[in-house]
Amino acid sequence: MIVPLTSAWKQALRSLGASKLRSILTMLGIIIGVGSVIMMLTVGKGAERLILSEIENLGSNLVFLISGPEGSRSLAAVTKSVTAEDLAYMERNKGQVPSLKRSAGFTSVYREQFQVGNNPEVGVGVMGVQRNYVFMTNLEIGQGVMWSLEDEAAMKKVALIGGKAKTNIFGENAGNVVGKSLRIKGQNYRIVAELADTSSSVASALGDDTADNIYVPLKTAQHLLLGVGDYVWGAMLEATSKESITSLTNEVTAVLRRRHKLKEGVDNDFQVTTQEQFTEILGTATGVFTLFLSAIAGISLLVGGIGIMNIMLVVVTERTREIGLRKAIGAKRSDILVQFLIETLLITGLGGLIGILGGLGLSYVVANLGGLVFIFDPMLVLMAFGVSALFGIFFGMYPANKASKLDPIVALRS
Repeated sequence: MIVPLTSAWKQALRSLGASKLRSILTMLGIIIGVGSVIMMLTVGKGAERLILSEIENLGSNLVFLISGPEGSRSLAAVTKSVTAEDLAYMERNKGQVPSLKRSAGFTSVYREQFQVGNNPEVGVGVMGVQRNYVFMTNLEIGQGVMWSLEDEAAMKKVALIGGKAKTNIFGENAGNVVGKSLRIKGQNYRIVAELADTSSSVASALGDDTADNIYVPLKTAQHLLLGVGDYVWGAMLEATSKESITSLTNEVTAVLRRRHKLKEGVDNDFQVTTQEQFTEILGTATGVFTLFLSAIAGISLLVGGIGIMNIMLVVVTERTREIGLRKAIGAKRSDILVQFLIETLLITGLGGLIGILGGLGLSYVVANLGGLVFIFDPMLVLMAFGVSALFGIFFGMYPANKASKLDPIVALRS
C-alpha cells in the first residue's frame, strides 16, 4: 500500500497545482473558518484570564452585594431594594456585622454627551460611587485629591475623571484638567482629581470601563443625576479576613432581610455573591460568549466545507474520462476513492494549517493592542486541525464515492 498511496499523494499534488487559483479559492472557506474559531477562542480565553486575574489581585476577601433578586441584574437601571442607608446602617452597627471591614456603594453607569469648545459631542460614562470605591478597586489618583466624606454628605458637584474620558472631552494635549468644569445634565461639576493611566477590569465587569468614565459622589448621582432616591445598584463589601467571608455573607443577608422586612420563605430582594462565586459567574459568562462567537465563526467553516464538496463534484465531472481510463487499465474502485479523498484532505489540511497560523497571528496582534493575555493552547490547535481534516473526509466522501462508482465504458465515452 505504500507505493500506491505515495503515487496517490503525488497525483493529488499535481491536480491541485494544475488549478492553483481554484485550489486557493476552495481553501478560503476553511482558512477563514478555522482562523476565526482560533482567534475567537484565544482572545476569549485571554480576556477571561485578564478579568479573573484582576479580581484575584483585589484580594480574596471581597463580597459583592447587588440590588434586586437573582436573575434581575441589569447594568442599565437601579433596582429599588438596597439603599445607601442599608450600607450606612451596617457601618454604624458593626456589632451586627462584625466581619465587615468597609463597604462602597455605587450606581449603574449612564452615558452623558459632552462638548468642550468647538469639539464634537462625545459620549462618556458617568457613575456615582462612594469614596471607598476608588480605594477598594485599586484605582490610582494621578492628579488632584479625591473628594472627602463631607463632600459626599453635602452632595457636592465634584468629579473624578478617567484618562480616556479626559482625552475624549478635552483632546490629546489637554494637560492637567483638575479645577476645570464640566456640565452634566445642565449642572456644572468641578474636576477635583484625575485617574492615573491604569485600568481595572473589575470595574469593567461591574458595567464600568474605568478610564472611560467620570465619577461623582454617590449621593450626588442618586439625587441630582439619576433621580433614584437613596437606592444603589450594588456595593462591594470587604471582609475582615478571608476566613470571615462566609460569616460576612450570612451577617449581611440577615441584616438586609430584617431591614427589608422579608418574611420566612420569601426570597431575598438582593444578591450577596462572594468573590469566588463572582469569578465563576464571570468565567461562565465570558466562556458562553466566546463559544457563541465561535459558533458564528464555525458557520463559515461549514460553508467552506460545502464549497469544497461542490468543487470536488465539478472536478469529478471534469475528470470523468481520466477516471474511466484508469479503471479501464485496472484501477480499483478503492483506488479512485482514495485518490479523491486525498485531494480533499490536502485542500482542507493546507487550509486548516494556514487558518491556524493566521488565527494565532491575529490573536497575538489583538491581544497586544487590547492589553489582553495571549494564551497559546496546543489542544486548541490540534482540535482545529482535526476538525478541518474531518470536514475534508465528510465533505469529500460523496464526490469521491461518486467518482469511484463511474462505469469505465460510460466514462470513456463522456
